[in-house]
Amino acid sequence: MTNGEHSPKEWSEKGLLAEIRKLHQQGRSLAFILGAGASASSGIPTGGKLAYRWLQEWHQRECLEPNTDLQSWAREQLKNPAFITHQNARPDYQDAASHYATIFERRFAGDYASGYAALEDAMEDATPSVGYSILAKILDRSTLHRVVVTTNFDNLVADALAIHALRSPLIVGHEALAGFARPQLRRPLVAKIHRDLHLAPKNDPEGVNTLEQGWRNSLSQLFQYSTPLVLGYGGNDGSLMGFLDSLPAGHIPGRLFWCYRDTRPASDVLAIIAKHSGVIVKISGFDEFMLELVKQVLPEFKLEQLVQDIDRLAEERKEKYREAVKKNPDSWWDVKLAAQAETNLDKREAMYREGLEKFPQSAELAGSFAVFLETQRHDYDEAEDWYRKALELDPNNANNTGNFAAFLETQSHKYDEAERYYRKALELDPNDPNILANFAHLHLLRRQGDDLAQLPAMLAQVITLAKGQASQTLAEALFYGVLSQVLGQQSPAPYLARLKRVLALGYSRIFWNFTPLFDAVLPDIDPAQAQHYRALGAAILDEAALPALGALPWWQALPEADPFTLPEEDQQPSASGV
Repeated sequence: MTNGEHSPKEWSEKGLLAEIRKLHQQGRSLAFILGAGASASSGIPTGGKLAYRWLQEWHQRECLEPNTDLQSWAREQLKNPAFITHQNARPDYQDAASHYATIFERRFAGDYASGYAALEDAMEDATPSVGYSILAKILDRSTLHRVVVTTNFDNLVADALAIHALRSPLIVGHEALAGFARPQLRRPLVAKIHRDLHLAPKNDPEGVNTLEQGWRNSLSQLFQYSTPLVLGYGGNDGSLMGFLDSLPAGHIPGRLFWCYRDTRPASDVLAIIAKHSGVIVKISGFDEFMLELVKQVLPEFKLEQLVQDIDRLAEERKEKYREAVKKNPDSWWDVKLAAQAETNLDKREAMYREGLEKFPQSAELAGSFAVFLETQRHDYDEAEDWYRKALELDPNNANNTGNFAAFLETQSHKYDEAERYYRKALELDPNDPNILANFAHLHLLRRQGDDLAQLPAMLAQVITLAKGQASQTLAEALFYGVLSQVLGQQSPAPYLARLKRVLALGYSRIFWNFTPLFDAVLPDIDPAQAQHYRALGAAILDEAALPALGALPWWQALPEADPFTLPEEDQQPSASGV
């Protein structure tokens, strides 16, 4: 690679966005270059985090001297005397990221299938973040910006397009198919230069550091038509960086835009960026940047469309189910779908009762009917009867157990019994964020013993399980964090900043009621603050209340923070992507 002496200029994020708007108006195309950092908010660990995890496992297996610490051992094994494992009491993932391929090869030597399985496990529960959802809208609607080049193995771009556009991209996940990655295609293109997860992805040093000739030919053509915009990519592989270094100056139209979050690119990467008249830009994060980028290229786009589109598609599918059920209601699930789709409450209740006569052993249908009686009919006595009936039919149904716990807490105020059911529900399904958030609500409502002390860990688990997706459950959990901090005479700012971002991202509202919580908590809070929190609670549960909240000066002055990070991470360095 070039070891040039010149460094690229650094621009502000606003300056880059203004330039992209001008390029778009001129009819110039962007090619999105994505690395692992772009997928972090979707629930996939960055390459640096994976490499660090594998380095620890490699050290545990092969370090035969018990007193040799990880850093000393890694320096010797990786032949890098400057390798750092910790910085500011946290793992420095950037150093691990730069040795990703070597660590993977040594950790999984002799059993690469195990390595591929580890990658599959890391990506199994990933869902497209807001940034990927917006990218899907741009790829689908824009006739200019339709190319994604990625070192990632995941399918987040295709998943986001399927959710928000019902449109499949051309995915080129192997170098044997690189010839199909041509400029000016009629549909979005995703070029996976390190292969797809299911096509023996390249993780070894030779594969990561070598770009196949087929890709060189195709990318050379693509970059003659499209200006690269780099997001979440650390430049730690030799394949793409070597290719960019081999391109003659002036090959890329305009300049190369390289965005980074926390760690500036290394000196050899800066030299390559400078060679192509590129600039580096510090951004707050992939999701946050995409929220601003879409305004430049799709000015008519509104963020709430993401939720509206999902709701619209769901309604269309419900209608199909409804028609099918009317013709042949042959299972409790069909009855439940049909009842939930019915807007007339009397007809919905009749459908439930007829269904329960036909499927009297269905714990799921009985539990669904109990929820209906509680939330829609407010018939709490019969609702409790049906909750108990559902649990008689299936004592190990986590959803019914958690719903009954919430009922006992909010309607019957039987806190100790509610706690027993919450704990059982979490034994049955420890990764249900809704059960966790409701259990946190009980702790805040009751405030006995160490209830408040247990809240941070519970709320941290809800944030972790959110996996980059805004939801009412996440908003409620952050709100509980706000109130618990205020009650504990601590600053609620970390939770408030995260909650502000969640409300900006938007989500579908579901039934919940803060009245019992407000009655129990707000009398112990300064009256002026209490009014603020009433307005905030209303906006969490009702989208129509957002404008009133947005008009309040204290809310306007509040900064935003990434809601998918933990409050204690605010002052900590973040990992960079491979």
